[in-house]
Amino acid sequence: MDEFTALGLVQDELKTYSILCVDANEEIHAVCKSLLGSMVDKIYFAHNGEDGYRIFLQEHIDIVVTDHELLLLNGIDMIKRMRSINSSVPIVMISDVKEMALFVRALELGVKHLLQKDSIHLELEQVVRDIVKKSIIKAHLKEQEKLEIKTLQDKERYNAYQERLAFSKELKMIRNDFYYQMINRECTALIDFIYQPLDTMCGDAYSV
Repeated sequence: MDEFTALGLVQDELKTYSILCVDANEEIHAVCKSLLGSMVDKIYFAHNGEDGYRIFLQEHIDIVVTDHELLLLNGIDMIKRMRSINSSVPIVMISDVKEMALFVRALELGVKHLLQKDSIHLELEQVVRDIVKKSIIKAHLKEQEKLEIKTLQDKERYNAYQERLAFSKELKMIRNDFYYQMINRECTALIDFIYQPLDTMCGDAYSV
């Protein structure tokens, strides 16, 4: 997948995305709308953690952008609730706080993108594009894996079919050579052969 193709796929995929922006600051809402509004299908806005969680439950959300310092329910606790519902939805946390403990807790909850509020207007769009690009690549690799598994399964079925044909042909040849043969001069007997597959270590056998 070349860079030009990937860019086109990202743009097309973004048009199907719904983003939830949770922040008490209307300026952050305005930045999200300005940067992402024309790129995605829908943007939902919430001013506190309780409303953010409620919207997350009611709507299909592909990416969450949230502040840490929220009313009613802080960002970490809101994310924790979201993770109990969806463990893989991408989450971008924005904050003015630079405490290591906060970053560690966010990482423990699967937050892979942490942005400072003063740089959100410079970084948010690219972060969202990167999230979508990784999602496309992951889906592409999963599809390739399915095709490879199917190819191997088809090959195994074909090989098994060829083996059955070979065994059938061999049995027919044996029957043609020996069927209804005289065992000795004194009596006549009917001869047939039964193929009995044994395990790989022991080999195969024919019984008379």
